[in-house]
Amino acid sequence: MLEIPPQFGFYVEIVVFFLFAAIITPLILKPTQEVLAKRAEKTSGAQAEAENMRDEVALMADEFAKAFAEARRAGATGGEQIRREAEDAERKVLDLARTE
Repeated sequence: MLEIPPQFGFYVEIVVFFLFAAIITPLILKPTQEVLAKRAEKTSGAQAEAENMRDEVALMADEFAKAFAEARRAGATGGEQIRREAEDAERKVLDLARTE
């Protein structure tokens, strides 16, 4: 039952609770909170680094696609030039054969 004023044991329990809290806080709670804060910092740092790497990969993929398209255009242009040169050489050979 609730007694007014409370018994002496109630005051002892309150004092013991606050002493326990005063002892536990610097020994367990603060180091644990520091470890958790460091872990969160590392995790967010790793996430930021991963995001930066994803951005770099996307840029590299775009650059690769542009370089590949340019190489394809250059190859097509080179192939077209070789084909024209071959046609010119064929015409010369045919003209030479006709004249003979």
